Amino acid sequence: LSRSKKSDLVLWTLALLALWLYHAFLEAKAATPGKKLVGLVVRDRNGERISAGRATVRLFGKLLLVVAVTLLFGTPLFLAAVYLVPQEYQTYAAAGVGIVLFLLISIPFTKKTATFYDGLAGCVVLRKGDYGAH
Repeated sequence: LSRSKKSDLVLWTLALLALWLYHAFLEAKAATPGKKLVGLVVRDRNGERISAGRATVRLFGKLLLVVAVTLLFGTPLFLAAVYLVPQEYQTYAAAGVGIVLFLLISIPFTKKTATFYDGLAGCVVLRKGDYGAH
């Protein structure tokens, strides 16, 4: 590997590690700052706090879904953004496509607000106070 490829690999590894630590430990302990701000918590199906293991499964389920959706829909949307938007705004258009894709995969699909990755980890997202969440 070239020097730049090695540094890219190190940066991606550190970013993934930071993402994992952030989600696994904050969701297992209480909630991420964003969820706290809007009064949401992640719990298991019995309303108990989730373990770091469940939070890890949930995170990697999110990453798997992001990759799948990006491969299925991202490339055509990205190409459309690149060819339809003036060159000086293409970075913003590509970022917008990414945000839209993220929002699409975050839509709850069940009555208990469980997405694909919640079901994979045996979790639900609840309003604080529901099912004994503290």
